[in-house]
Amino acid sequence: MPLAETLGAMAKMKREGYTRQIGVSNFTVALLDEAHRASSEPLVCNQVECHPFLNQDKVIAACRNHGMAVVAYSPIARAARQGRQIAGKNRQGSRQERPAQVCLRWLVQQELS
Repeated sequence: MPLAETLGAMAKMKREGYTRQIGVSNFTVALLDEAHRASSEPLVCNQVECHPFLNQDKVIAACRNHGMAVVAYSPIARAARQGRQIAGKNRQGSRQERPAQVCLRWLVQQELS
């Protein structure tokens, strides 16, 4: 289904009160630009895989440029195993940080919304 047609249907659902906001998922920078040109309603978020081991800087910047929040998909599950490498290097006193703590702290520091 063409993007403009899909966004048109989503905008109609918003205008008819079926939803308060609409957003997208896994949109690249180019798709975000195209979506904003095609949508008659504001898009409020883009849900993307986001964790310390996947560089999404360009997508995050594009979302900021369009006034959208980024909803992090899988911020811990896929990164936790790799996060052990970071967690083992980051010690606070005698307590070692857990991989999930490292990933969540990194996510909060990104200021995604």
